Amino acid sequence: MIKHLFFDLDGTLIDTLPDIAGAINRAYSKHGIKSDYTLDEVKTFLNHGTRHLLESGMGDKKGDETLYQAILKDYLDDYSTSFCVASSIYPYIKETLDKIKSIGASFYVFTNKPHIIAKPLIEKLFGVGYFDVIIGHHLDKPVKPDPTPMTEIMKKKNAKQDEVLFIGDTEVDLKTARNAMVKCAILKHGYGDYLSSWAKEADYLLDDPKILPTLL
Repeated sequence: MIKHLFFDLDGTLIDTLPDIAGAINRAYSKHGIKSDYTLDEVKTFLNHGTRHLLESGMGDKKGDETLYQAILKDYLDDYSTSFCVASSIYPYIKETLDKIKSIGASFYVFTNKPHIIAKPLIEKLFGVGYFDVIIGHHLDKPVKPDPTPMTEIMKKKNAKQDEVLFIGDTEVDLKTARNAMVKCAILKHGYGDYLSSWAKEADYLLDDPKILPTLL
């Protein structure tokens, strides 16, 4: 029986793409880099952590560490105050999670989004304490699909692998679940390419989040 649910954030619980794209373009514009990336273009930058996110649009300036650090500072300064301008919870997510929570399941968020932004964003849209633990990324730590922060929580909570379900929207999330040796549900409303072969490897590939309670 599934008792512990780990959720990805961007593209799974919340559509954050508009605010991420805005902050990236504004940061790039300060340094003379192309700064008119579309939402579809920025979507391809996502899911591998902040460094990959920002370096993806740096073009021939990629590899300039001094420039990257300057862009990183400007991006975090901007995004830390604009993380919830256009971001919103996906349809049916909150009511579905409320239903699951009512039967006593434990909720966790495991995301590559910087912790300093992930935590206030989640608390603003879901409320303080809605999730048992929020695991955001710290810039000196590895990113998903390294499952270490997740498996550490599983150990603390005495959660067996067959009691855990990881819910995400991309191949990175599937790899994270596989690395932690737990089942994975992929929600198709997010940022992944669901026609690719990786999607067929998910334990559950869902068109509708309202199906989630039936998996427990």
